[in-house]
Amino acid sequence: MKNESKLSDVQILQEVLNALDYNPNSFNTKLDYSSPSTIPHVLKSRNSLSRGIKERIVKAFPNVNLNFLNKGDLPVLLPEKAMQAQANLLNISLNNNKTSSESLVDLKKLAAIPDQLDRIEEMILELIQNKKSSTE
Repeated sequence: MKNESKLSDVQILQEVLNALDYNPNSFNTKLDYSSPSTIPHVLKSRNSLSRGIKERIVKAFPNVNLNFLNKGDLPVLLPEKAMQAQANLLNISLNNNKTSSESLVDLKKLAAIPDQLDRIEEMILELIQNKKSSTE
């Protein structure tokens, strides 16, 4: 669905913030900007909604419609299939919601599985042995 009037960068960004239920400061933090004023400056028309900001938004929030960021074309947020298509087109991984430390914890958990399986196998064998000796 196309918007009849051209939305300003301020209006586009405000619509995204509303749709995602973020305030400017938390959004700025989520996009990992070192300067706390990047997003607030766009909202005050000091800076434009640059290509770099748009890329960060779509990478952090793959459900945000890049066409909305570029031209104001609705919807603001994409449904699941459209989000997947956009992510494929832009080569964005949809599994990037974890931080590197969270991913490291997951890898450590995966690495521990063989040891856990060995312990389970030993316990099962011990139970079998106990069962056999109790029946004899």
